[in-house]
Amino acid sequence: MRNPARSSREKQMVRTCVGCGGKFTKSELIRYVWCDSGPVPDPAQRALGRGAYCCKQKKCSDRFLKKRKIWRRVFRLSSDL
Repeated sequence: MRNPARSSREKQMVRTCVGCGGKFTKSELIRYVWCDSGPVPDPAQRALGRGAYCCKQKKCSDRFLKKRKIWRRVFRLSSDL
């Protein structure tokens, strides 16, 4: 017999924080999408395009928003940023 708690956990989407590398469910993270000027938050998590997830800790979001090298990797941008 299957464990109902396990199956509900398996259905939750797990993402990795680009700031700290921790694993969280989508509801615990802030999604960022690329705009012409840089990453912008997508609170509804419905914007089109590649997204990057960051946990809600201030140090992680600050690190992600300041380091352009991370932007190139997660949004697959050209190196002339």
